[in-house]
Amino acid sequence: MRKRSGVRLPRVYQPKGRVNWYVRLRWEGREVVRLAGMTEARAKDKSARAYAARVEGRSLDEILSEIFGDPSGDKLNFDELAALYLDHVMKAKTKRRSTLLADVGRLRRLRKCGWAKKPVASVTSRDISRWANERAREVRPATLNRDLSMGSVIFSWGVSHGYLDENVFVAVNRPSEKGNARQLFLSPDQVHQLLKVASVDLRPFLLAAVTTGMRRGELLALCWDDVDFDAGAIRVTVAASKTKSERRVPMTLELRTTLRSMKSERKVFAISRGGGHVFASTDGKRMTPKKLQLRWERALTQWKNAPADLRFHDLRHTAASLMVNAGQDLYVVGEVLGHSSAQTTKRYAHLLLDRKRTAVDALGHALRTAMSGTG
Repeated sequence: MRKRSGVRLPRVYQPKGRVNWYVRLRWEGREVVRLAGMTEARAKDKSARAYAARVEGRSLDEILSEIFGDPSGDKLNFDELAALYLDHVMKAKTKRRSTLLADVGRLRRLRKCGWAKKPVASVTSRDISRWANERAREVRPATLNRDLSMGSVIFSWGVSHGYLDENVFVAVNRPSEKGNARQLFLSPDQVHQLLKVASVDLRPFLLAAVTTGMRRGELLALCWDDVDFDAGAIRVTVAASKTKSERRVPMTLELRTTLRSMKSERKVFAISRGGGHVFASTDGKRMTPKKLQLRWERALTQWKNAPADLRFHDLRHTAASLMVNAGQDLYVVGEVLGHSSAQTTKRYAHLLLDRKRTAVDALGHALRTAMSGTG
């Protein structure tokens, strides 16, 4: 397409630290910025359409209305509503970045659904129910419920901000998760196999995950001044904690030695002042969720006997199971993991069965001995 005199190609960009993409248009002395969506491809498509329309002689106001849409109009689709929601949340800073990134991943899957292509004002609860029934054949009830909850959050926000009249997700039935709890624990031997196939920069991260039970976001946010080598403990800050409460997690000898070695090998100014993130990739830059996911998937590919559907979060479950099987009570395990309630820790209660059996056998032996003596 040939450029028209006086018409500049719109610039597509993603501001640092943001999740949405934007288009900057500069025509005839005017400069405007418009939210374009959650993906670069979406932004480039709108940019190309805007440029083509301007070359044809359409006014800038027409282009802004027709291509970038009027949020109060009837053509607003789910993708655009979700982008508006994310833009609002980012500016309001009401969610932690790790939570926001998880939302983005779920929204990118939802935007591919058939109903997501329709104007949100025309989406019905029947549309959502049909999609949910199809989705239920592919994923676990818990996954489907999270998808439905995410969609409901977007529609509810749309209602509260005047973009919609009702949240159609409210009328959709949710599948029961009873009896579908997913619990996957690695054995010590499997942990060893996983560490062997992991890359050099991933191995310390996995070791920390499986020996402390810390959440992914807590590990990614961990700084050197939160690692107390003298006390042999890690401080999980309020800012990093999912439950917004600080806690201290003891380190195993192996983790303590590994982290001390990592710190001594790095000659970084931030470290000398007590700061800097603990976990970094081989390029020296901070480990990000995206980098972590790529290395995690690569490790699972190289692990021939990897359990099916193993997730990084399963390492947290593994830490809990290893502690319980080693004789620790559920209260202590919950404190280490940073559970907000004892009810959450009870999911590991079934691991106590062998210890309960030993206790009952001891009781039976004592009674038999007493009865035999009496006889």
